[in-house]
Amino acid sequence: MTTRLPPKAMAKKLVRVLRTQHPDAHYLKASVLLNAKGDPRGAIAELDTYLSLQPGPDGVDQANVLRAQAEAKIAEPSTAPTTSTTLTP
Repeated sequence: MTTRLPPKAMAKKLVRVLRTQHPDAHYLKASVLLNAKGDPRGAIAELDTYLSLQPGPDGVDQANVLRAQAEAKIAEPSTAPTTSTTLTP
């Protein structure tokens, strides 16, 4: 007889399996977060996870290149419009 896990427990187990069996998914997610979603901080978090899974030397090199791009993006001045809170008569 098999025991069914509650949905949250199943999700946690699935995440664990994906992390250990598919570490490249974290690199791919980092690339999507940086290039498609404009989220360099999220990309860096995913790269940290990817690197913690000890990819090979090529993976480390690629992650370092992507991290440098994300850090450069963070350092860019904001292009978002600003609103003034000063009232003029």
